[in-house]
Amino acid sequence: MARKPSARVVMNRAALDEVRLAVADGALAVGEAVVREADPPDATPFGAGLVTNGGWIGYVGDKKIGGGGLDGKQPKKPRTFRVRGTQRIQIIAGFGFPGRFQELGTVNHPAQPFFTPAMNRVLPRTSELMRPATQARLRRIA
Repeated sequence: MARKPSARVVMNRAALDEVRLAVADGALAVGEAVVREADPPDATPFGAGLVTNGGWIGYVGDKKIGGGGLDGKQPKKPRTFRVRGTQRIQIIAGFGFPGRFQELGTVNHPAQPFFTPAMNRVLPRTSELMRPATQARLRRIA
């Protein structure tokens, strides 16, 4: 006896997970490009090297998918960054705590933005930055 056609769709969850990881790999590449493009000033009162340690890290749900830093070390997840209970793609890219004061300024120190201009230069190239990372992973599921 032949089966009748039905509207039931069988979802390939493994393929969807690979697509999600492909997008996350691409977004991580964009975060890395922004950090590498930034040219932070290293002026007083912060001392040598404090602002120049930038990094990027990415999560899909609560799983770390990658990351790196300008100093070659793996960055740590910021304490206030929450990854539990979600399947979202979350990418963090930036510089350590002293970088905030250089970027936004203080009462005694004028702002010297370096991260925002880098982000504005990288965003128009987002698709070309994401393409290699996403295509490499998507070829595996085809």
